[in-house]
Amino acid sequence: MGPKQSWRLQGAVLVAGMGVLALGILVASRQPQPVTTASAMEQEVEQPAERTAATRRARARQAENAVNTAVATSRANASAQSADTGIVSISGCLEQDDDVFRLKDTEGTNAPKARSWKSGFLKKGAAKVEIVDVSNRLRLKSHVGKRVTVTGQLHEKEMIANSVRRLAASCE
Repeated sequence: MGPKQSWRLQGAVLVAGMGVLALGILVASRQPQPVTTASAMEQEVEQPAERTAATRRARARQAENAVNTAVATSRANASAQSADTGIVSISGCLEQDDDVFRLKDTEGTNAPKARSWKSGFLKKGAAKVEIVDVSNRLRLKSHVGKRVTVTGQLHEKEMIANSVRRLAASCE
């Protein structure tokens, strides 16, 4: 046997081995099919009508419970959202950064809280609230650096201001 025949034989053995391996993987990955006998099929067909009606009623109850749960969840979300968008009053020191006004050191029952790296994210402290004056009628620039109470609609950490009332001449 020459060197060319030996190489061809080794290649043929390698290809045959890969084919056997692929066949083994296909057989192993195949899902077993359930074996049904004629008697098992007859038992399914001869199931009493009462049992199928009871099954339908049980499925209808499950579907009704799922719908009731979904409705209750959506109502809870809606009430939480409406509580989030109510009119609130928050006190704090008004600061300005370019055209953005913010309340810092906020106080009030509805004032948002935030975690800080300074406390290791363990404690919640006062969060800054961005103040939006849509019509520019509140003249927020005249209140910068002063302690004020802002009343308006709060959504997360942004408040659409309705009114501003000065509490102190400075933030200190």
